[in-house]
Amino acid sequence: MKVNINLQAYNLILSKDDIKLEKDFLYYILYLLEIFPEVDEFGFVSISSVFLKNIKWNYNDYIQYLLSNKIIRCNNKYKVDGQALGYRLDDLSKELNEEITYIEISDKYKNCFKSKDLSIEQEIMLKTYESITIDEDVYKFLNSPTLKKNMGVDYVNKISSHITNIKKGNIMITSSKTGRIFHPLCEMMSNLRYYVLIDNNRLWELDCSNSQPFFLALLIGETNLELYNNKDADLYRQLVITGQFYDYFMNAYNKINTDVNADKNEIKMYLLQSFFSDEKDGRSRYRSKTRKVFQQVFPTVYNFIINFKKDNYKELAYKLQEMESTVFVKEFNELFESKFLNCHDAIYVYESNIEYAKNTLIDIFHKKYGVIPNIKIKATESICSINSLVKERKQRIEFKKKINKNWSN
Repeated sequence: MKVNINLQAYNLILSKDDIKLEKDFLYYILYLLEIFPEVDEFGFVSISSVFLKNIKWNYNDYIQYLLSNKIIRCNNKYKVDGQALGYRLDDLSKELNEEITYIEISDKYKNCFKSKDLSIEQEIMLKTYESITIDEDVYKFLNSPTLKKNMGVDYVNKISSHITNIKKGNIMITSSKTGRIFHPLCEMMSNLRYYVLIDNNRLWELDCSNSQPFFLALLIGETNLELYNNKDADLYRQLVITGQFYDYFMNAYNKINTDVNADKNEIKMYLLQSFFSDEKDGRSRYRSKTRKVFQQVFPTVYNFIINFKKDNYKELAYKLQEMESTVFVKEFNELFESKFLNCHDAIYVYESNIEYAKNTLIDIFHKKYGVIPNIKIKATESICSINSLVKERKQRIEFKKKINKNWSN
């Protein structure tokens, strides 16, 4: 099995003769740091202890070895039934050499992401990846010295890793307890998806407008349909069905908070944080302008959310993701008889299957809920230029800083 890892970290392990541990598993952990998504702006990557223990019972000896030799560092942030500990390369190893290398390790680690209890949906996804190729034009951008200079070698290596692993057949497929499936396309920058081909065909995307608010409306209908007798709840339902919810709420939010002028992306982030945060958290309870506006505009829906989360604030997020996965993973898999990839509330197919995929989604929603959401269709877009990538990266960083600042005020 060929894997990509940091060259300096590899050399640090290679140079030590007193290691009593299996070097291939040490390399494998470093490989996970390259392919797993970062969980914060500091570059830490969450790796589940359960996942590691299923591979190597004494996995912690390997983690401690890498930590004690300053090859990796830990963020020491752990939540029970939540986020796993995060790891990243130690600064001492990163500053000496930022290049990656490709090495061969034992094939016994090749199928670690493919559990013995692989679901039918995961099997279908893996089968689709067998038909995937990469458009070589993507490397004109990813191998550019200008891109690495402006965005940093580590960041370019990170966004390149998903493309590289697809090309080499190192496909990581995992699932959450809510049924969501995670695989390379999900973690990839949207513009890079243009270069992922199924049977040499470009991908098109179909997704559900304002997905989580829409599934919240469905949950209200399942739980207490009479709530829609209230004008604000009925308005909310109509807005999410037509895909106009975020625009409507953005206007309401900015009208009340005249000093903010939040854009649609900010509104979406604020709302999801409000929906899924802990009511007992003083910060979200007293400082969230979003929560106050939502309560003012949609009081019936707001009270439903509060009551649903009263015993466990995570339950709402779990329930909505479970409903989403039932439609976009389980039932779509059962009915769609062609190749596709799923990314949460989006489906990727090639152009000739767009109408087939759309009609399949419509049939599922109509039969299951009697309601059809607004389904958006668009072609994946190529990278326009290196400057556009650099600009997008800077905008994302500034956006994240703004969100964190506003959410804590």
